[in-house]
Amino acid sequence: MDERFQITEKNILLVATAAPAISYWLSYLFKFGYCERLNIPFDFIDVGITDILFFIFILISFYVFSSVASEAFHDIARGVPEIVKSKARLTFFPAILMGVYIFVFGFSGVEAIFAGGFIVSLIFIYEFIVPIFSSKRGISYVEKLERHQVEDFKYDSKNDKFVGKIGFDNYKLLFALAKLSVLSLFLGSFYAYTKSEFIVSENEIVLMKYKDYFVTAKYDSVTNSYEPSISLIEIEKFTNFSYKKIKDLKSK
Repeated sequence: MDERFQITEKNILLVATAAPAISYWLSYLFKFGYCERLNIPFDFIDVGITDILFFIFILISFYVFSSVASEAFHDIARGVPEIVKSKARLTFFPAILMGVYIFVFGFSGVEAIFAGGFIVSLIFIYEFIVPIFSSKRGISYVEKLERHQVEDFKYDSKNDKFVGKIGFDNYKLLFALAKLSVLSLFLGSFYAYTKSEFIVSENEIVLMKYKDYFVTAKYDSVTNSYEPSISLIEIEKFTNFSYKKIKDLKSK
């Protein structure tokens, strides 16, 4: 089964038709990650037409890049057994997902990397080491990996039926959307985590924009933190402000 992410007329039509809805979803996840990191209520998430157009551009770029990169990887790894490439994909995506989840919901980047590395180690042991001892002797390592995968598929019949119903090409598109969703969530949180320039007016700090309002909080410059209580101030009425570089901003 060819697992390359290819550009086809069907895929182009599907992406073009679903692009606005997918872009809205990715933009929402980006802002969800941003709000989660800064303890901003999710009610202030506002997705506008500019956000959608931006993510449509990102979506198209990702689609083209994935297709080209997939073809390049297939050519470079031509001599690598397909079972090894398949298990490598199974190893790293759950680890990345776990690392992103831990980072978004309040842990540091180091903790996220450690958690992702720990998950990688566990899955790597299961996918690449366990088959050595679970299959009979006298067969090659690749054959052991293939037998191990067959045993796994016996417990994954529901997923096989789902893939069979929607088609493998559609399954790949859904999987790509899942990866984009994780990436968007991570980038929103990472942007909030690394943001160092904020609008400040006296003891008020602007955390984000919501329609025609600024979402603000009480800011303490001594402790470099802000109160978790959120206020809305009309942008036109927000005066006497300045841009201030703030590192490691945190909620009290």
